[in-house]
Amino acid sequence: MKTLAIIILSIVIVPLGIHGQKQIQIKNQRFDVYGVKSGVTEQRSTKQYMVELNYETGEFIAAIDMQNIRLIPDSTLERTEKVRDYFRIEGFFPINKILYDKNTDQQYQIELNIINQGKTFPAIFDFIVKNYTGTGNDFHYFNGTATINLEDFIKEGTYGFDPQIKISISFQAYIIGG
Repeated sequence: MKTLAIIILSIVIVPLGIHGQKQIQIKNQRFDVYGVKSGVTEQRSTKQYMVELNYETGEFIAAIDMQNIRLIPDSTLERTEKVRDYFRIEGFFPINKILYDKNTDQQYQIELNIINQGKTFPAIFDFIVKNYTGTGNDFHYFNGTATINLEDFIKEGTYGFDPQIKISISFQAYIIGG
C-alpha cells in the first residue's frame, strides 16, 4: 500500500514541480538574409524556424532551413548531391542581466557560432533587447544583426553577390512558470 501511495504522489507532485520552474517561451520569430547583387539589395525571410533560449544558462540555439530563403537558389549551385541546407546559430546570452535589467532598451554584442554543412563560423551579433512591461503580457523583444562572409558558406563563389551579407534574427521571449 505504501508503494502505491508513493507512486500516486510522484505522478501528481513531480509534474507540478516541472510546471513551477521558470522557462522562456519564444514567439513571433523571424530570420532575414540581405545581400547586394549588382548594386541592388535582395532580401529573403522566414518565420518558420526553431529558437530555444534557456532561462537558467542563457544557452541559445536557432535552427533555420535555408532551402527556401537562400540568396542563391539550389538550381544555380553546383552541388553534386542534394543536401538540406540548415543554419544552426548557437551561443550564450547574458540572460540574467537581460531579464532583470529594468532599462527598456539594452544593447549587447554577442558572439554566436553559425554552423552550416559541418563547418563552424563565429559571428558578432549586435543585439537590441527591448523590455516590454506593464502590458499584462510582459516580454523581451530580441533583434540581432551580423555581417557574415558568403564565401565561408559557398565554395563555388558568390554568383554576383557582394561577399559580405547581413543576417538578422528577431523573436519575443516570454517568461512562463514559477
